[in-house]
Amino acid sequence: MSKISYKNYLSIHPEMRDKIPMGWKIKWIHYNFDHIYKNISKQGNILDIGPGLGETLIAWKEMGFKNIKSIDISSEVVSHINKIGFHCQQIKNCIEYLDNNRNTFDCINLSDILEHVPQDNLYSLLLSVYKSLKNNGTVVIKSPNAQSPFFNVGFYADPTHILGFTEHSLSQLFNYGGFKKYNFYAEEEPIYGFNIKGLIAKNIIMPIYFELIKILRGSTFHNNPKILTQALIAVARK
Repeated sequence: MSKISYKNYLSIHPEMRDKIPMGWKIKWIHYNFDHIYKNISKQGNILDIGPGLGETLIAWKEMGFKNIKSIDISSEVVSHINKIGFHCQQIKNCIEYLDNNRNTFDCINLSDILEHVPQDNLYSLLLSVYKSLKNNGTVVIKSPNAQSPFFNVGFYADPTHILGFTEHSLSQLFNYGGFKKYNFYAEEEPIYGFNIKGLIAKNIIMPIYFELIKILRGSTFHNNPKILTQALIAVARK
């Protein structure tokens, strides 16, 4: 990704150029992550890498976290986050920042980040995340799920995306980074309002569709992942 597109990332992104945190996304974060963050001390140091419009920061504040930080290489993102009342530090290199803050954080959020990272930097990033976490610290990752039948919908919506991930490839990254305890979760889409089609799709059509895919893949491939939602959520502890 070029420095120009990083600098103006919010302005050129169709969903972010208005620079207004999205209410539906804050609700989505609570729906999918509250069960993870409830195990982290509200007094702990938590870091959001690449905060975007700040929805995760807002959700953290609503959960009661007190020591919230974020970092980004985009001056536009940094300016926006500081304007909405949170601390965001502009950095030149994420790995360098983490290496300079070892044993500092109780939780690091890497939502919608890994897919932007060049392949040569992935292992170094996970090693640095591991070192910057305190003992029993947690890293939370959300990424496009390359095993999902809907992978293309999200992955190719942003030309800055480089890689997609699966349970297997993230397990490999975690093992290399030193993480021994990790879990994977399916993305859960909340139903907004009274939506009969949404309820039928979520509770009937989608489960049947996913099971059929697993049966077909199971007859052909050895690595048959359990999670097929468009996004994959991973949680690893030091």
